[in-house]
Amino acid sequence: MHDNDYYWEIFQRKDATYDGLFYVGVMSTRIYCRPTCTARPTRKNVRFFETIQQAEAVGLRPCKRCMPHTIAPEKQLSQLVCQIIEQSSQIPDLTSIATQTGYSKFHLLRVFKRVMGITPFTYAQIIRSLRLQTSMSQATTVTKALSDAGYGSVSAYYYAQKQAKNLPMERNHGTYVVGHCRYAQFDVIGVFNDRGIVYCGVFQDLASAADAVSQRFDVDISTPNQAYSSLLHALVHRQALDSPVALIEDSATPFQQDVWHAIRAIPAGKTLTYSELATQIGKPTAIRAVANACARNPHALITPCHRIVGANDATGGYRWGASLKKRLLTYERATYYNESNDE
Repeated sequence: MHDNDYYWEIFQRKDATYDGLFYVGVMSTRIYCRPTCTARPTRKNVRFFETIQQAEAVGLRPCKRCMPHTIAPEKQLSQLVCQIIEQSSQIPDLTSIATQTGYSKFHLLRVFKRVMGITPFTYAQIIRSLRLQTSMSQATTVTKALSDAGYGSVSAYYYAQKQAKNLPMERNHGTYVVGHCRYAQFDVIGVFNDRGIVYCGVFQDLASAADAVSQRFDVDISTPNQAYSSLLHALVHRQALDSPVALIEDSATPFQQDVWHAIRAIPAGKTLTYSELATQIGKPTAIRAVANACARNPHALITPCHRIVGANDATGGYRWGASLKKRLLTYERATYYNESNDE
């Protein structure tokens, strides 16, 4: 592998996923480096080695800048996160992991994904699955096996398996693009693919958004795409678009789509009760089903299900938090804007 152009390309893009898998020998300065080192040697002066021992055998010494003979800080952090997850009986949330490591959630998520190629949540799902396989071969009952693997109940296991069907590791990297905008005082995150917008969530702050979005998609919300952010802003604020954007609702039932379509017709500042909405779509007795459809809406604000309230103007539930729903309604009722004076 001494003159392999493939490894030269990796070195040029400073790919952290190859750290520890090979080393870069700079023959002109007699040092060897990590694939992520910021050194910029010319191609003719570089050779590649599979191990530190091979590099040192030809008289090279470790680079003082990237210190390839030690464990990289990013790799150390990723190993620590893996250890925390593996030692937890339940899947720890990103806030808990960040507290234990002493890093911010954004930094932790960004580093872990760069080194491991997946999110901490995905890694935790894999660990639970492996635990279950082991438990199944040792436990006397299925219930005990699930409990030993960290699942509180059979239903929790089936829910996790349903989520696992959409784990990012089963999708091509780079499939998703993130957009970010503001609605009133709230942060809105949109996740797009090549077909349209897959998800839109509204959050109190970006820290809350990082927790929620990372559990569903292998994306970094700290670096949103500017073009998609502008597109998200237009969708959320109901501004005119040059071309329509598809709302991806692959798993939706026809009933849910009917509910969501009716919700999108409700202007800001107005509300309907669950009962009124059920009547409007021609299903006056399907009040509970309407509420369930609202709870499964994947496109907050674009499909403004926060405008569906309980009887006597009770706030009712909301996928992104009842208190946030109340604040959204207060804001919209006070502002009562329409397309001519969107924020």
